[in-house]
Amino acid sequence: MEDKKYDSKSRYYSTGGIEVQDIIKAKLTEEQYQGFCAGNAIKYLTRANFKGDKRRDLEKARYYIEWLCDAVMEDEAKNEPQTWACMPGK
Repeated sequence: MEDKKYDSKSRYYSTGGIEVQDIIKAKLTEEQYQGFCAGNAIKYLTRANFKGDKRRDLEKARYYIEWLCDAVMEDEAKNEPQTWACMPGK
């Protein structure tokens, strides 16, 4: 995917200087945000065959899948057990 965080074709989402996606992520729990991303990816994938611009819906699904992957990796990184070199047996 291109080196951009958000969909440049829909710049109206950043009106006011903050991306709506960032607001949503900040207001939901990690589990809720992951569900939001998964649900939107499913929505765009399932409607792609029924709208005029299939490629556009697939692009949107890709954004949500990438955000979901990022959220899962962030969650896993937070929950990995910490090992400390100075602790006995570690």
